[in-house]
Amino acid sequence: MLGLEFVPTQNFQNDLNILKEFLSFAHIDFVLIPDNPILKPSALSIVCAKMLQEELKIPFVPCISGSGKDVSVIISFLKACQYAHIQRIACVSGDQKSNMSAIEIIKLANKMGFEQIFCSMTQLQEKIRHGANYAITQPIYEISQIKHSCEEITILPNFMPIFAQETFEKIEKNKKILGFEIPKSYQNNKDLFTCNVELFREFRKYDFYLTPLNLEKQLSYFFKLFKH
Repeated sequence: MLGLEFVPTQNFQNDLNILKEFLSFAHIDFVLIPDNPILKPSALSIVCAKMLQEELKIPFVPCISGSGKDVSVIISFLKACQYAHIQRIACVSGDQKSNMSAIEIIKLANKMGFEQIFCSMTQLQEKIRHGANYAITQPIYEISQIKHSCEEITILPNFMPIFAQETFEKIEKNKKILGFEIPKSYQNNKDLFTCNVELFREFRKYDFYLTPLNLEKQLSYFFKLFKH
């Protein structure tokens, strides 16, 4: 299984073209659409997921964040997913103080009968107990940390390749919101592409999740990566 994270722009046709080009060289099992990543307002994940899924005929997973939403809003989001025949969702607490925790959202989603519920690794056993059946890790940059085993659910190690040194500074500025740091051993690598190829080969031995920072700008890099 290979999952892809995709942050839509404000242009549906452009997004469709980006994903079509990516799918021309990569097989993807699902695409996850974040909900206002890094506190930046974006198009509703449910609307994006529905429109892109209808065109591309592959499963899309809208993310529902608890940031700034009370229980009535969360229930409306979940009902909208069901109305749109979307049975896969991701539940997160969000990047700021949340009205609803991921666990509370998972409880509601499970009660409403969603087939696949994705979550993060925090409080994982509690999330499993309330109905989560897929978990996605924070980005991993060391081969020894890629393999995860869990009898109850599928854990997807997260690969977020960096292709330019200047990107590290941007991530450093947002590390409190993002919730992870990139190891110095990776940052100091003089040949990032070769390092990414080595990591990618290891990730492909397992089910995993791919997080491009900007898929449109990085398409050529991913094409080379998938060809190795």
